Amino acid sequence: MLTEIDNNSDGVISLEEFGAVIDAFGPAVGDGELREVLELFDRDGDGKITADELIEVFKSLGGGKVTGGMCWYD
Repeated sequence: MLTEIDNNSDGVISLEEFGAVIDAFGPAVGDGELREVLELFDRDGDGKITADELIEVFKSLGGGKVTGGMCWYD
């Protein structure tokens, strides 16, 4: 999943990459709303979503049944 969103292959999802996904699957959102949603995933507050952060959010939503392989491939 992360590799499909991470367009520049730097290993993280930036605000711009995250916004592109949100725009593709839902109604347009403002920059403030986009940042708020990004903050739900961005646990360390650096403005980017790492594979570990993505896994943690999906684990909390999926009752702990998500593995790294579902979010990232080696």
